[in-house]
Amino acid sequence: NSDVWFQRHGSSIRYVMTNGHDGLPKSVMSYLPQLKLISCNGVGYDGIDVDAAVSNNVIVTHTPNVLNAETSTTAVLLMLACYRELRSCENHARSGAWEKNKSPPNEDGRRSKGRIVGYGT
Repeated sequence: NSDVWFQRHGSSIRYVMTNGHDGLPKSVMSYLPQLKLISCNGVGYDGIDVDAAVSNNVIVTHTPNVLNAETSTTAVLLMLACYRELRSCENHARSGAWEKNKSPPNEDGRRSKGRIVGYGT
């Protein structure tokens, strides 16, 4: 039971590292009277009760803008994977069927056009 654990150890915790999804709710903060800092490794901090932290003089940090470029790269990667039917080609290769048949046909993207529309900075 996490309540029992926090009752035993909560008073010795000064720093918490979490992510924006799991966060740190007010109910857990109440077990951490020595808490000084909540560090969120990610862009958002929706899961952290910031008002409760501020009212207890706890600093809340996060890492804005660290995933912007990676999000774009992943979007392009996924677009190409869908276009080239990567998953079905992978399944074909893993099944061993490639030894009996040719690889499944997929599109040649050299003559194709695409558009990328970005939102944000």
